[in-house]
Amino acid sequence: MIFLKSYSDLSRLSRLIRSIEIRREVDRRYVEEGDEILVSVEVINRSRENVGRLEIEDLVPEPAKAMEEPLIGVSLPPGYIARLRYRVKLPSPGRYEFERVFIRLKDPLGLFTHEGSVDLVSMVVALPKPLGSMEAVSIASRNPGIWIKGLSLGGLYDLYSVRDYRYGDDARKILWKIFARRGELLVREDLGEVRSRSYVIIDIPRELWYIGKPPNTLAEGVARLSRGVIEGLVKSYSVVDAIICEETASRIVSGISRSYREKIYSLYLNLKPYRGCESSWILYNSLKYLDLVRRDMAILVTTPIGLAQTDPELMIPEVSRLGRNVYIAIYMPEDYSKEYMEILSVALPIIEDSGWGILVAK
Repeated sequence: MIFLKSYSDLSRLSRLIRSIEIRREVDRRYVEEGDEILVSVEVINRSRENVGRLEIEDLVPEPAKAMEEPLIGVSLPPGYIARLRYRVKLPSPGRYEFERVFIRLKDPLGLFTHEGSVDLVSMVVALPKPLGSMEAVSIASRNPGIWIKGLSLGGLYDLYSVRDYRYGDDARKILWKIFARRGELLVREDLGEVRSRSYVIIDIPRELWYIGKPPNTLAEGVARLSRGVIEGLVKSYSVVDAIICEETASRIVSGISRSYREKIYSLYLNLKPYRGCESSWILYNSLKYLDLVRRDMAILVTTPIGLAQTDPELMIPEVSRLGRNVYIAIYMPEDYSKEYMEILSVALPIIEDSGWGILVAK
């Protein structure tokens, strides 16, 4: 009789699941890798009956780590609210999706359980910590966009470069001291008039997440290097269009600059831990079909694994057509193996023959 009574009570209560309202909030939607966020799950009993034993469990996406148990058991009278709060650490860069909350109703004796779930999507983006920004600054210093303070009769100006005088140029921009010494008419170009545009192509195939130990997998290293390159270019007043591949398609985030830094969040929204491009070939092949205008510079961020996966006859022409100056930034982990060196010994001569600049970051 006890079993029948417990089962009958649970059957009656299971109909109340539809009357239980659940909300989830996160305190920050954009953080850096390694940061912690606070997750709050709110449960409201909208029915007219008391729910004696209710258990709520939030599903934490991998590889995020819950610092407290994302589980709470409560008794919920009509109209009452219960709250579950717990902290989550996001150890890797990319997009984290909290997708589902589980609800479990139990009879008063705890003999039977009825489980349901609610799809409740909350998204958080963890930015990679920048790596290798000095390499990007050294690249930018040899290309348009570098920022130098100068002094003129009108006060401070942002000097981009100097060039020969052309008919119609503003006489106030003529460098008269140089003319007096050397007899050459040179004109300064201000930063407001000239701004470089650059492509940054990020090659993170899925298997890179499984090479190395977290939080220092190859995928995480490439993500950090890509942000370092972008930040270095943006600090040098370049405008960046970034290309990243997610699963079977490439995504473009245009216009990352000092004025629109928030666009960098949109870029890493397309990076999901232990996902990524199915292969590097998809990224380079997709460049054929994207309507991309040639820019001042193109920088490819990759690894020896990415180079080994790719036919140079496909990669080099497709990337070369994107920039007047082309660089490749290769992420090499500190504990790199002999196989990586063998790959580079084959790939680097081909890349050098194409006229690309080469940077290796660790």
